[in-house]
Amino acid sequence: MTRTLFVRRGTALALTGLLWNLVASAQQPVTEPRNLVGHTDPVYSVDFTPDGSLIATGSFDKTIKLWDATTRTAVRTLTGHSNLVLAVAMSRDGQRLASGSQDNTIRLWDVPVSLPIKTTPAHQPSAAAVAVSANGMLWVTGGADRLVRLWNPQTGQPARELAGHAEPVTAVGVRTDNQQLVSGDASGMVRLWNPADGTQQAVFGAQPGGVAGALFHPNNQLLITAGGDGVVRFWPLQQTPARKITGHTAALSNVEAHPNGQQVVSA
Repeated sequence: MTRTLFVRRGTALALTGLLWNLVASAQQPVTEPRNLVGHTDPVYSVDFTPDGSLIATGSFDKTIKLWDATTRTAVRTLTGHSNLVLAVAMSRDGQRLASGSQDNTIRLWDVPVSLPIKTTPAHQPSAAAVAVSANGMLWVTGGADRLVRLWNPQTGQPARELAGHAEPVTAVGVRTDNQQLVSGDASGMVRLWNPADGTQQAVFGAQPGGVAGALFHPNNQLLITAGGDGVVRFWPLQQTPARKITGHTAALSNVEAHPNGQQVVSA
């Protein structure tokens, strides 16, 4: 399992793992309610439209599929990437989809017509992480070239390049108020950035074994990371050290927060 997330309303979970209650720190096993069958190779990334009606999945079969969340059927297949699709992210209005691939490009798609709007060389040799700001006006990518790039979705052109990582960037996230970015890399380093001017604000040696997931808690007061040591960490943005939640017996591949801020799922 490589990606987990809640529907943004918090009423459903796309994939399964361990469900954690942040108040009690109690494990609550989660079962997989539905299977989406159609990709011919492993699914590596997933995202929902804001209303939860449509699911986007990116696969090693080089395609992106859009699924009806109610009927569990594939309604569209987006083709064009020439290598593994490593990341997908939906805009808040559900009209645009960004994808990152091992073919070194990111693509911006028009969801209703299922056609690419922009195809841009992004990271060499692969774009492994994609995130979208809450207002949809900023797209963030990270890749094997150790860079974080900010993109203008209207033009498909890079707006800013953030350098500092010494290893491939494996996770990116945007605060809900758009005031900070987070990026994590294969060495386990996590960096905070100001998207307005590109300055680096903080560095954490957060995740032994590499960072597989990094995001801001909905209250914007915590940073959540997950990675190769099987531990989920909650970093108060005003202080350290991190709070650790253990229970996994193998490396983690992702982490996601419930919109109400009370639960986190890790896998």
